[in-house]
Amino acid sequence: MDLESLNRPIERQNVIENESTNWESAQSIRSKKIWSFVGLFIICLVVSLPIYSANAMATSLSVTSNTGNSNYEGYLNAEGDTWNLEATITDYESDFGETAISPDQVIAEIGSSQVEFNSCSASSGNTVCKFQSVLEDGIAEGTYSFDVVIYDMVEGSNSSDLGGMLASDSETITADGSEPSISISDIYQMDGNVYLDFTVEDQPDGLCSGLSEIEILDSETGTSLETISLSEEDWLGVCEFDYINDGDNAGVLSVELDGEGTRYIKVQATDFLGHTETSSAYSFATDFVAPVIQTGTLALLDFGAYVGEEIQASDVAINITECDEIADVTATSDDMEFYSQSADCDEIDDEECIWECIWEDISINADGSSVSAEITAVDEAGNSASSTVSSTFDLDSDAPEVIYFGSQYQYDDYSYVPADGDSVLYMQISESGSGIDEDSIALNLYAFGESDWQEPDVCENSTSGSYDYECQWEIDDAGTDGMTTTEEVNLRYVSDKVGNDGTLTSYEIIVDGVQPQITELEVYGFSAIGQKDYFQSNDDLVIEMTVTETSGLAVYVDVNDIVMDAENKYLYDDLKYGKNMTGWVEFDESSCSRDEETIDWECSFSVDSIKSGYDSHANFEVLIMDTAGNSANWEYLDSNDDAQNVIGGSEGEYSIEIYALDEETQPDFWEQSSGSSTLNSAFVDLDIVGLTYPQIALTTSLRSDNDAKATLIELDECYPSEDETGYTPTISRSLLFGGSASGEPDSSPDLTIILEFESFAASEVVDLGALAEDGDDEFDGIDLEYTCQMRIYSVLDDTALSYAETQEIDLVIPFEYSEMGALDENVDLLMYEAVDKGWFRFLNVMGKIQKIINWIQWGGKIITAFMTLINVIDIIQIGFDKTRVLSSGGYFFASNACIVSNVGIKENLINFFDDFGVVFQILSCNPSPTKIDGGTGAATAVHNYQQGVLEIWKVAKGDWIGNAFADKIGDSGEKTASGEAWSDIVSITANTGSARLDDNIITSFIGLCIPGIFYQFDQMRQIECTYIKCLKENVANGITTVDICQKTKGYLYCKYILGEVMEMLPFDILTMGVQFLMNIVKNPTGVFFAVLNKLCSLEGCLLPVEGGLWVKICGFFGYFYKLLDIANDVVGVVQGFKVTQYDVCAEAGVQEMLDEVNANKAGEEEAESVTTDDLDSSSSDGDSSSSDSSGEDESSDSGDE
Repeated sequence: MDLESLNRPIERQNVIENESTNWESAQSIRSKKIWSFVGLFIICLVVSLPIYSANAMATSLSVTSNTGNSNYEGYLNAEGDTWNLEATITDYESDFGETAISPDQVIAEIGSSQVEFNSCSASSGNTVCKFQSVLEDGIAEGTYSFDVVIYDMVEGSNSSDLGGMLASDSETITADGSEPSISISDIYQMDGNVYLDFTVEDQPDGLCSGLSEIEILDSETGTSLETISLSEEDWLGVCEFDYINDGDNAGVLSVELDGEGTRYIKVQATDFLGHTETSSAYSFATDFVAPVIQTGTLALLDFGAYVGEEIQASDVAINITECDEIADVTATSDDMEFYSQSADCDEIDDEECIWECIWEDISINADGSSVSAEITAVDEAGNSASSTVSSTFDLDSDAPEVIYFGSQYQYDDYSYVPADGDSVLYMQISESGSGIDEDSIALNLYAFGESDWQEPDVCENSTSGSYDYECQWEIDDAGTDGMTTTEEVNLRYVSDKVGNDGTLTSYEIIVDGVQPQITELEVYGFSAIGQKDYFQSNDDLVIEMTVTETSGLAVYVDVNDIVMDAENKYLYDDLKYGKNMTGWVEFDESSCSRDEETIDWECSFSVDSIKSGYDSHANFEVLIMDTAGNSANWEYLDSNDDAQNVIGGSEGEYSIEIYALDEETQPDFWEQSSGSSTLNSAFVDLDIVGLTYPQIALTTSLRSDNDAKATLIELDECYPSEDETGYTPTISRSLLFGGSASGEPDSSPDLTIILEFESFAASEVVDLGALAEDGDDEFDGIDLEYTCQMRIYSVLDDTALSYAETQEIDLVIPFEYSEMGALDENVDLLMYEAVDKGWFRFLNVMGKIQKIINWIQWGGKIITAFMTLINVIDIIQIGFDKTRVLSSGGYFFASNACIVSNVGIKENLINFFDDFGVVFQILSCNPSPTKIDGGTGAATAVHNYQQGVLEIWKVAKGDWIGNAFADKIGDSGEKTASGEAWSDIVSITANTGSARLDDNIITSFIGLCIPGIFYQFDQMRQIECTYIKCLKENVANGITTVDICQKTKGYLYCKYILGEVMEMLPFDILTMGVQFLMNIVKNPTGVFFAVLNKLCSLEGCLLPVEGGLWVKICGFFGYFYKLLDIANDVVGVVQGFKVTQYDVCAEAGVQEMLDEVNANKAGEEEAESVTTDDLDSSSSDGDSSSSDSSGEDESSDSGDE
């Protein structure tokens, strides 16, 4: 209520009226008395006037209390309060000598309203009058001015009359009913403190009571972090508080926080009248956890586990645990010179929050075998930690030793390099301590065109056992062609990583620019009868030559055209002086002897077993090089044509003629075709090797250079290759296909070999656990070599050989895990991945929406059933009416009644759709067979559109067969008893239920059939759940494989999704015809009524025959037909739309799996905010640690909790 309404009107005479009344009374008295009294009265009046004036000026009034219940002077709670007003009056005495003051004399005047005080009490010469008003409904906010006045009493019988105003006082009262407003500008952590910037404004502005208390709260726990109490003396009526300027800590939160992570803070403010406001939560990042120095991780990276006796530079590393960013890491030490250098830190384990901090090139002066340092780490938030760390190392006082220096080409303890081309110098070093690297060694290679301080291009660890490191220098064009010189190489510097210097020495390298020269060459055959100048089957090929060369020799002979299976017998990859030398036989100077006089090499090289059969030009090549790698010079030999027993060739490439034997006792006509082995099955599946006898099939082929043909090939045995040293699965059986001589002899037979292995444990072949321990997380497979031995019976020209040739076939068998097998091992992961896919999540939402739409459809069907009931009543009523008015000779009442009823139904349907609109029509997806004519509105348009789409779909699906059949039977314009066209009855009878808008996803979309769309999506969801259930139950229990589950899913999509769509293409007219007949058989009632309607449309029923029997029969069945048609609509309440009858997803527990995936994801997101509170900060004995908080965090954000 408003203060102006507090008073009640007081009927009193003002001072002027009182004085006028007194004057009239005096006049009356004087009229009765003689004029002599006039003078006396005037004298009395003059005498009494100063006394009266003195009394009036002596009375004083002051407002001594003006509060509400909160007892704050000058303020009321506008929401509801009690106004307590107190006035103190002194020196009061009325004109009649009365000193007691009545509350009626003291009036509070507010605007034009006046109200009496409640009580007055005298004490010590003063009178205190009190006024109280209960404002339980509150008042409007604002400042109200008022006066408190005391009036004199009027003498007489009426004591309530007041006289003149004796004294007054003016005051104001302010009504405040608003909460403070809080504005938070920023909260952030810096230098270990939390800085806040916020302001609080009490409302309303300019009328506020002032702020009494401000509290800063932890939003998550509700704990008070800081309470600011504001005194009445300083803050009553002050409307604004700024935390930075008005607080005691210049914007710094007074409480010390701990831990790290995102925090949420609220500010709560209360004014003096108790109005309280709490801000929304404001978030900001905090980190009050000091980094943890892992004292046991101090490492000298360049030295490894060693220290030396000399001062040497190394990178120094320490690990620190810190879940935010590290700002600075410094160190001091008596053993290491850090020079105030800060470390470079990189996070090496984000899950455990581990950082590796490295100082580069720090001089190490170890005191014995240990070093120590004082490490100080500061994170980005300013939290710091210091700790003394120390590590003990092995003392390395042994210098590295050079075991070998030179090239890879050695002869007579000298190293050779060619004068022309690239070469590599090698140094092999023994160093078992701290090790060496490229900076540890330098050579003077000035003689080879390099610098006099040449560090190696690479130094690597060696596992040879004879030395520990091998370093390499690459040089090119070391000398001059045609000359051989000796160059000296000086070792300038060799030292290990801790400063132990090795012995410096010099080495000689021979630079050879002179080619070896071939002066004699003779080739001959050798057999049991001795040396021959011709060649026949199974002879040894002997090559003798004379070579002029001061160093050693390397000789390679290509016998791929001389020896059968050379590529398998001499299976080389890269040789010392050549690459891809498969089928080449390797020799060196050990097969030669020096001529003491000429110092030439006299060499004899023998190649075993020339192939069988005649060959007029069998080619071979001889490649000769000296120790330095210079290729031989053939000019002298070729110019003198001194190559003996060859039929042609030059420069090492020659041909010989091989003669066949009249009887081959050791035939050698066949060899395995190069690269002919092909796997018929990809590999031996390690997933099943322990459950069955694994098999693998391979196809290979044979070839012959002598036109030999195989008549019979028999598989003798198969066994692991001699080169295999590890575990090889045992072959239980081996089979050969393609080796039988059932047909003509074959010159290039293709063979299929099937190997069956005994069951074995996959871990025998590969230990995945051991691979994982070695850091190898991937296993692509392993190839094992097997050899199969065969007996080949051959025919050469027209001669069948008596002896079988023994031929070895080399096979490479891969052993691997199949993709599906690997998936079977991780079926749980597959299940959860399937559930977590975005496609399945989308389908899952669609399934939930479909359930809602089903309920809406049920409601629509119930409404339809209700409307149908009304139509039934209408039909019965119309039927009875027609029966009563028609005579036996009247028109056929059934036709008339049905026509009327159809009109009524049609009208009702139009009204129904007009009422329920487009939404129900779209959700029904069941338009009537005919369009609605004359209907208006969107519902009619949608109905007609859906009916048009459905007609097109019927034609595409094959319902046109029934329509065509109806066109042939029905007569143009002929009507049934119910008023329908006969052709329509036949078509509807044949095609009932065969085509719907919700048949597939395409017709659902085009026909605006929303339930059909969601139903099809739910079908896809059921297919996905079937796949998940297959994984969960069948694969997990070993009943089937992941591959089968995936193929099943593909089949279901094909059948129920793609297959439905494919029905739009009429591939099989015969199938459609059969479907038409089946629909007739399935709907005999429709056939019956179709025949009845045909009979009722005959002339005897259509004509108004008096008392015709057909009138009654057709009329009865006309109504009965219509009632059954309506009953069919009622049944459609249950069968009118498609729903999922069996929820595979619920059976498989997919929703629970999805909830588990979501929970795991939420846990992972929470785990991303790892704090070092959960980490164990361990330190070795004797270590000291301290921590403080300083630093900066410039990131802050705000938001509601």
